[in-house]
Amino acid sequence: RRHINVDEEVLHAFEENPGNSIRHVANTLGVPRSTVHRILKENGLHPFHYQRVQQL
Repeated sequence: RRHINVDEEVLHAFEENPGNSIRHVANTLGVPRSTVHRILKENGLHPFHYQRVQQL
């Protein structure tokens, strides 16, 4: 079972830097990637990277 602290830490990591990858956050917090992905999904967030594009 997950702890509430893990959920909060994962969400905080993505609030601070939305460009973080699931793999990076999982390695930093020492939790499985699937756990990070599940936490994002449960909170209505989507795992994607922002991509800078040039303005046309």
